[in-house]
Amino acid sequence: MGAETLMGSYLGADAQEDAAEMASDTSTQVARMQTKLIREMYDQNRADQLPFLEAGQKAVKQLETADPTGGAQKYLDQLMKLTFPSGVDPTGGMDKYIQELEGLEFEFDANDPVYQWRASENERQVNQFMASRGGYDSRAAANMLLNSGMELQSQETDRQFNQRYLAKYNQLTDLAKLSYQKGQAEYNKATDKYSADVAKSTTGFNAAMTLGGTKYNKLLDLVKVGTGAAGAAGASGSSASNQLTNVLGQMSQDQQNAILQSGASQAQLWNSVGQSGTNTANAALMYYAMM
Repeated sequence: MGAETLMGSYLGADAQEDAAEMASDTSTQVARMQTKLIREMYDQNRADQLPFLEAGQKAVKQLETADPTGGAQKYLDQLMKLTFPSGVDPTGGMDKYIQELEGLEFEFDANDPVYQWRASENERQVNQFMASRGGYDSRAAANMLLNSGMELQSQETDRQFNQRYLAKYNQLTDLAKLSYQKGQAEYNKATDKYSADVAKSTTGFNAAMTLGGTKYNKLLDLVKVGTGAAGAAGASGSSASNQLTNVLGQMSQDQQNAILQSGASQAQLWNSVGQSGTNTANAALMYYAMM
């Protein structure tokens, strides 16, 4: 092998080594650009998900002390304490008048002053009338006095019944009616107040349950949003990691190829040099052998 051939081998090997190094440098630059882009994309995705993640974390803390009933227990306690007012008699105490009515009895009073006067006057008139006719103290006078006395007693019975029994009956009846009306008014008033208190506490209970449930469900929704954001961020990180692994793996492969290519070029160069030395030695031996 001549000097020209040896020089050509050297230059070729050097060119191959330079090309391998250039390819390795290019691969490294591309890998760096790709790594930067992947990092920027990951950071942007992380920033986009961060508000949702923070909202979910805040909601988790609030759930620890959140009351899904909205404090409805106090209204339930109020309901449990409510009782219908004691001592309210819907009859207004009319029983005492009813008992008096049931025990009310009429009895003719022969000692009534009016009756005594009318009986005496009746007897005087009968005796005067019969005496004017010569029948005083006669059987006819006795019969007339008996009949007029019975009629007078009948009249007096009606008068006494109306004045004493019926008046008392009507009085007791009116008092019983008034007592019942008063009792009903007080009972209705107490019932209205009790119903209003029950309705107020029930309304508060339902409103608290609704509001508490709504707030609690909103917190659960925020937790779900945060969980989703965390999952998305994790997926983004995993994707970025895989991409970086592929990029760095490719870069490593390119560098290995460049090193191998450079080594092969160096080996080829030194093989050429060795071959050239061998040829030179053989030529010298032949020269001395011919002398």
